[in-house]
Formats: sequence, structure tokens, C-alpha cells
Amino acid sequence: MKGDRFAVGSGSTFAYGVLDTGFRFEMSVPEALELGKRAIYHATFRDAYSGGAAHLYHVRDEGWAFCGEFDVNQLHWHYKSEPKEAIA
Repeated sequence: MKGDRFAVGSGSTFAYGVLDTGFRFEMSVPEALELGKRAIYHATFRDAYSGGAAHLYHVRDEGWAFCGEFDVNQLHWHYKSEPKEAIA
């Protein structure tokens, strides 16, 4: 597949909303990973058929690198406590 961002599954419409809002071509790897984590959180938290964990991977030319597993409930409280300016 060609493209610069993807979301699949029943929660993908929620993830795309986050990705379309926050994606920039000049993002650093940590910024991209945070955006991915936020997108997965929104997909899983808002979708009844998704699981309660966000599994984050960095896809590189050399292959996939696991970057962590995050509890969606904990992410919810983390993101809920952010100032509104930090969301955009």
C-alpha cells in the first residue's frame, strides 16, 4: 500500500480524525509516535469492538519496532487532563 498514514478496523474513522488533524510531514519520530498513540486511543476508547490496549509500533525500512503497550483507560485520564491547546 502507498500512503503516509493508515488506520484499519472498526475504530479507524476515529483514528483518521486524529491523524488528519495532527499529521505533518516534518514530524519527528517521537511526535509521530505520540500522534499514533493518540489515534489508537481514540479508536479504541470510542469503539465498542476494540480492545482496551494500544499497541504502538514504528514501521521502518528495516522492519517493525515495538514501542509500547498502553492501557486505554490510563490514556483516557492522561489526555483528559491536558489543556485544550495541547490537543491540536
